[in-house]
Amino acid sequence: MTAAILRQEGHQIVEAASLREMDRSLAERRFDLLLTDLALPDGIAFTRLGQLRRDELLGIIVVTARREEVDRILSLELGADDYLVKPLNPRELALRVRNLLRRLRAGRTGAGASCRFDGWTLDLARRHLQDPAGRNVRLTRSEFDLLVTLSSNPGSILDRDRLTAAVSRRPGSPDDRTIDVLIGRLRRKIEVDPQDPRLILTIHGQGYCFAAV
Repeated sequence: MTAAILRQEGHQIVEAASLREMDRSLAERRFDLLLTDLALPDGIAFTRLGQLRRDELLGIIVVTARREEVDRILSLELGADDYLVKPLNPRELALRVRNLLRRLRAGRTGAGASCRFDGWTLDLARRHLQDPAGRNVRLTRSEFDLLVTLSSNPGSILDRDRLTAAVSRRPGSPDDRTIDVLIGRLRRKIEVDPQDPRLILTIHGQGYCFAAV
C-alpha cells in the first residue's frame, strides 16, 4: 500500500521484504529516501539506523505500528528524520515524503552564506558544520535545520511548535518530544558540557534560546 501511494505521487520505488534485501538494494544503487519498519523478518531495523545515518544524503523515515514513545525517541536518536505510526494516512505520508525530499534537494543545490558562532562555522550552502578546530561534524538533516533555525534567531526564545515546523514542516502535538530529542543530540555535538549547555539554553515553560555569539 505504501509503495502504491508513493508511486501515484510519481516516485520511483524499490521494495525490500527484509534487512538483507534492503542492504542489497542500498549496495546496488543510490537512493534519496528510505522508509523502513522497525520489525522485519530477519531483525530489528534499530541495528541499521546508526549505520545508515553515516550517509548524510539519505533521508530516513521510520514507518511502524509501534506507538511507544521510547521507540520514537530511540529512532530519532539513531538518526531517523521522521517517525510515522501505522495505520497511515495516505495524504500525510505523501506530504512527509515530499517535504523531506524537498529539504534534501535544497541542501544539495542551494547556495547561501556561512553562519559563524563561538568559533563554529555553519555552511548553509553545503550543509556542513565545522568545529573551532576545523573538523567537520556530522549532522542529520533534522539537526542541521534545527541549528539553522536557532542560529538565525540568536537571543530569541523559540517554542517547540515553531521549531517543529522548521524541522518537519508540520505542526507538533503537545506530547511530541521530537524537538527535545534533537536538542539533546545537538548539544552532545556542539556543547563543551552537554549537561551544562551555554549555546542552546532551555527556557522552562517557553522553549529554547540560542545564546552563542
